[in-house]
Amino acid sequence: MPEIYVKTWTANPVCVGDSVQLVRNYLSQRDIRLYDLAPVAQDNCIGPLEWWVPNFLGAGLTRKNVAQLQAASNPIASLLSQLPNHTSLYEQIEEQDWHIMACLFNEFLRIPGIDVARTTKILHKKRPRLIPPVDTQMAKKLGYEDTGESLVAVLKLIRHDLTRNLDCLRQTCALLPELEGITIVRTLDMILWQSRSQWCG
Repeated sequence: MPEIYVKTWTANPVCVGDSVQLVRNYLSQRDIRLYDLAPVAQDNCIGPLEWWVPNFLGAGLTRKNVAQLQAASNPIASLLSQLPNHTSLYEQIEEQDWHIMACLFNEFLRIPGIDVARTTKILHKKRPRLIPPVDTQMAKKLGYEDTGESLVAVLKLIRHDLTRNLDCLRQTCALLPELEGITIVRTLDMILWQSRSQWCG
């Protein structure tokens, strides 16, 4: 079975185990499956579905949060339009695109109550090849400091593990029919989350 080696949180790559079993364990949680299966359009439009689906992944967005996010939907949509849906975290990303991502993240993070986890859980559904859900505690261990620029730095660190394990992740996706329609970026996120107790204590 394919094995994943991660270095994001360690000095040297560490094997976190059988990627297929880790993903199966992760997907055994019903609400998580609802998040991944929810039919959110990968366009630039922002509406009720985009705000509520992340709650299946524990975002805990309230009506107040949603109202505040909706008020910022125009600048968010404008920045999304500058990040084509085919843009991928494991392919070449221009510096200008990183800058746009930082601005996009800042549009979310300036809203009271919207943290890195809520931001990325919303944006993953809009740009699933580019932005993984990122847990707040794990982001802080990587130097996240409540800014879009520091979140971009976190994604660059995750990108190293993504590119290092690309063949293994593709093999994992091929072995698991339940991953149909789920990106490699999300697959790595599942593995990192499911194995976090081994190496991110």
